[in-house]
Amino acid sequence: MSTAPTPPTGEQLDAARAFVITRQRRNRAELGTCGPEVVAAFDAWSHVVDKHMARAKVAVDRGEPVEAAGAWAVVVEALAGWVTHPEFPPCLYAEARAARYGS
Repeated sequence: MSTAPTPPTGEQLDAARAFVITRQRRNRAELGTCGPEVVAAFDAWSHVVDKHMARAKVAVDRGEPVEAAGAWAVVVEALAGWVTHPEFPPCLYAEARAARYGS
């Protein structure tokens, strides 16, 4: 990202969680037709996003903005590949687009 990361808002956390859960459920059903490398890559992506969303939420709840921002930056980077998806949450678009394409 070209700007300093900021902590996520509650709306952003909720939207990211809903989007990720939907991707995980839908894509899990399709992974049976994929090779083991694709399955492993998707599992790694899911793990990273889940882990850092949880870290961001905990840090926000504890009032630790630097920690929240750092974890959130990882989430935004992980979601940036999905920014053109028609269901991508509008409240995440600007940060994810900047992470993917620069700004």
